[in-house]
Amino acid sequence: MNIEPTQGRKCEICQKQISLNLFRQNGSTCRYCESGGVPPSYVIRNNEAKTNNQVNKSEKELQAKTMPSEQNSIEDNINIEEEAKNLYDKMLFELTILLGSIIRWNDNIIDTEKIVGCLEQNSRFQEYFLRIDDINRNKVISALVILIKDTYVDATMIKASFRTLLRSPNERRLDLITLLESYFKDNSNLNKISAELKSDLIKDADELDYPIPIMPPVSKQEIDKNKESIDFIIEISFRESMRVLTTNLNSKDLVISKQEFEAKIKEEIRSNYRNFNINIEITSFIKAINQGINIAYKYYGLDNKQAIYIDSSGNELIDLKASNCG
Repeated sequence: MNIEPTQGRKCEICQKQISLNLFRQNGSTCRYCESGGVPPSYVIRNNEAKTNNQVNKSEKELQAKTMPSEQNSIEDNINIEEEAKNLYDKMLFELTILLGSIIRWNDNIIDTEKIVGCLEQNSRFQEYFLRIDDINRNKVISALVILIKDTYVDATMIKASFRTLLRSPNERRLDLITLLESYFKDNSNLNKISAELKSDLIKDADELDYPIPIMPPVSKQEIDKNKESIDFIIEISFRESMRVLTTNLNSKDLVISKQEFEAKIKEEIRSNYRNFNINIEITSFIKAINQGINIAYKYYGLDNKQAIYIDSSGNELIDLKASNCG
């Protein structure tokens, strides 16, 4: 049955007419495009939709017959890449810390098969992974391995992950220690690795007791080499966002204007690209910047309504004190 949707607004990126509740106050970009996703068909306003009175009896009977089989086909045909990405995001902090530890203690020798074997013993990983049917699990693992191999980590990301995990249940942190101890069980530095993990993770505090190191800015040479890459725009947006958020955190300037923060990131990236001729649509360019910003929000546990909110004066604020592990 087609139902006339509520009042909507046209998103400046996907150019779809989307319900107003999926925009920020006075925003011009829908929440799906802000997060780098694609609006599903059921939220797109259908301006040609029929009203209830226009749906005749035969149409209703046809819908009643076809809906169950259509539903089954949706359940049976999962999107492998999407499932792998969901699993990756669910384990983002654990993977960041694990990969950082491997780079530090194993001389950059990353054994993805061993990583997957350890992940499969983790209760958080199992909670999501075991709901995927047996036929598709190996496909999802293969896609997950590609994501792991493509992961870039540095000290800022690792320490931001530690900080955000301090806001998680103690059981999750203990599971992470078990995960790393399992991976490094044959490493001669196991005791030292375990002790360092516990010093950052097992404490009655929600802040680290030292400043988080700040990743270096992107170089002009890097931009010149990757200037036509959308993925690189996402990366430099993420890196610049992490630099600014970390600077604010270290200086204890914890509540900032979201509009000013995002404008600063966008202007920095535009200025970096100003001297380069690139063949990228402006909508794709803006979408990539937003994706990078949103990844940084996730690393600092800011992707929740407590951390990003509108105050009594109508200003949208970012509150680093309200970081949440999710």
